Amino acid sequence: MSRLTQTPPLISIRPSRILQVERHVDDPILPQRENKQIRLALSFLDTFARLEFILSKVDRLEKWQLQGNLKDATGLMEHLQTLAEELVITIQSLWNQCADKEQLVETLDLKRLYPRGCHYLLLSNKHQDLTSTTDVQAHYFHMALLNQIYATAFQVLQGLNLKNHKYIPYQLALLYQCVNQQEVKYQAYALRIEEQFSEIKSHTKRHDVPLLTEFHITWLQKLAQDIIEQVMQEIQTGSTTKMGEVAQKLVRLNKE
Repeated sequence: MSRLTQTPPLISIRPSRILQVERHVDDPILPQRENKQIRLALSFLDTFARLEFILSKVDRLEKWQLQGNLKDATGLMEHLQTLAEELVITIQSLWNQCADKEQLVETLDLKRLYPRGCHYLLLSNKHQDLTSTTDVQAHYFHMALLNQIYATAFQVLQGLNLKNHKYIPYQLALLYQCVNQQEVKYQAYALRIEEQFSEIKSHTKRHDVPLLTEFHITWLQKLAQDIIEQVMQEIQTGSTTKMGEVAQKLVRLNKE
């Protein structure tokens, strides 16, 4: 019999014990360590946001019907009304857990952020112009633009890893359009793109399988990384919209 089968191995390739893999699929998004007050506040913001979204759809459908652009939307309207009523029931359940309803409405600034929802729940006696863009809608639109900038800059970074840089100028042109839709702080990136765009484009046109020079690869990596860092900083601080004020109030609630 071989000694290999009789002597112990130098290294055991079998684990001494099997550990159970931790699953976090069912874990709550909000950690349980947060106090009850801030969990309640976030639940209000989430439910009011969904109600505002549904009511804005109802307003749009009613406008299209009045303009004659929509013939029959009875079924869809009834479905949206049912969803709105379900959210109202959820909000009423949250009200029952709230010690001071009026203070929470004022602290979270619900009447300004969600005018349709507050008007629907009769929280606002003053009829507002519900056709205008609300702060929360402006927030959603701005976040969508930031997401577009982030995704496009990330595509440029990924494209640099390929062995063919043919489509880099197209991605760079799209990134240029994205930053031009933003505030003044992003105009500096547009100017940086203008400085090198023509040279990058002409370089890729001169070769069947174009590869950018080391200088342009490094330059594009720095540009894309700077833009991504700018977007992430803006999202984290919430400095561009009134939603940042609400976030700061939630932080204060959590410290109380």
